[in-house]
Amino acid sequence: MILDKRADLRHGDVKKLLFSLSVPTITSQIVNMLYNLVDRVFIGHMQPAETVGKLALTGVGVCLPIIMVISAFASLMAIGGAPLGFFYKAVNTMDSMLGYVEPPYKNIGLVPAKADDVVNYIPARLSALLMLAAGGLMGLDTAAGWRIFRRDRRKHASPNSAQTESVCAGLLGLRLAGDAWYHGVLHKKEYIGDALRQIEHEDIPRACRLMTAAAILALLACAGVKALCIFLCNR
Repeated sequence: MILDKRADLRHGDVKKLLFSLSVPTITSQIVNMLYNLVDRVFIGHMQPAETVGKLALTGVGVCLPIIMVISAFASLMAIGGAPLGFFYKAVNTMDSMLGYVEPPYKNIGLVPAKADDVVNYIPARLSALLMLAAGGLMGLDTAAGWRIFRRDRRKHASPNSAQTESVCAGLLGLRLAGDAWYHGVLHKKEYIGDALRQIEHEDIPRACRLMTAAAILALLACAGVKALCIFLCNR
């Protein structure tokens, strides 16, 4: 099968690809803006303009944001979780690239960092519980995982990062985190977990298997919730 490179985003100059993708979007937005402009001019000239025209423009101005909100929820229900997924990934990427809370980047990095803390607050805690359940299915020490989770889940500057890290440390019997170097500066950090044994190479695939099992449990849980919602809606 021969791929048409004109539709394959893996080939070609990035600037040209971005331009070719942005032109239709920009054009549609301009057309939509012109339509709204003409529509408002027409409504504003409704006679008598001093009464009906002004009231009509007021109605359009009040109703337009409401219609946009309804359309946003309609798109979410029609497309599924993709819009929220795009939003979450955008916040996560901004935090990775700009999320510095120290000078000289604090002015541009504080908002992305805090936004990432907000959107990950609940997912981080659910992921910790799912990781505990996955550890139980894998035969790991869930009692130690729960104990370290309760003790060390707040030992991080981020309110979310140590949630799953503490569970992983407890399940595997390791001590993680500690001091770290960033841009040539030593940052003193607390340890997470107990050093019951030395870290070995095999701990990497163990941690990967643990994350994979937790992800599968999350997928099954989401599928179960969706099936329950469909069942209740069809009753």
